[in-house]
Amino acid sequence: MNPTMTQRELQRVLVIGASGMLGTPVTAALIAQGFTVSALARKANSTVAGAREVVGDVFDRASLDAAMRDVDAVYINLGAAPTDRERDKLTEREGIATIIAAAKDAKVRRLAMISPMAKAYEGVDGYHWWGMAVKQAAERAVIESGVPYTVFRASSFFENLRGGMRRGDAISVMGRKWKPQRFVSGKDFGALVARALAAPGSANRVLYAQGQEALSSRALAERYIAARTSEKLELQAAPLGVMKFVGFFSRPLGNVVRLMEALDAYDEPFAAQETWDEFGAPSESVEQYATRA
Repeated sequence: MNPTMTQRELQRVLVIGASGMLGTPVTAALIAQGFTVSALARKANSTVAGAREVVGDVFDRASLDAAMRDVDAVYINLGAAPTDRERDKLTEREGIATIIAAAKDAKVRRLAMISPMAKAYEGVDGYHWWGMAVKQAAERAVIESGVPYTVFRASSFFENLRGGMRRGDAISVMGRKWKPQRFVSGKDFGALVARALAAPGSANRVLYAQGQEALSSRALAERYIAARTSEKLELQAAPLGVMKFVGFFSRPLGNVVRLMEALDAYDEPFAAQETWDEFGAPSESVEQYATRA
């Protein structure tokens, strides 16, 4: 579970997306686990304390070549920007392609990435959104790259409660089907990534990051609000139909609505037992997250 540095196949990790909502806890966990971590940043002074900052861009092959020099593994934490369009140059498409090419030339020993479980809803019941198709293709590209890989397929995260779901003093719940998801904290997810990359036997594997409980978005929000006694919050319902109409006039909102359509309807299976047995189960509840974050 925790090999010494001399036993590890991987020691030096480049994190792409280290300063993001989920990249930050992963980077912190890797550092705590004893990895030597570099963080790719588009501008200086924007990464996690303890990581060596490397200024570069996923679309700039020369900067990736420099960043991957003497690196054992690359961890990829990329997502679409709210304003992205399918015809744009995308981090999860052109960026992933550039990362893979640089990793192969640098003879990187492992490509690791986060990938949402909900992308499996693409093509189901007539649902189609280019953003989900891009996420499917990104995971497939890493798996088929020829570089040993570890893909972390993840449920949704508690961090959304103070990210996309937060609207001032309200927690917004979009949709009405509210299919249960196994929400997990970024802290537990980061610990999983660090343990898996430190252990033998994680190459060419898909590992699942899911929380202990299956909760609807509404139940999650209600429990968070009840536990978050440091501030007064309220629950705000946002019908998908209304938000979809408004989204026609706002690309960022339109992209969020298409994502929420999938999350609202996707029947998330429980698939993490093997991952828990081998690398440990998550421990943080929504109440613990509410009082910590």
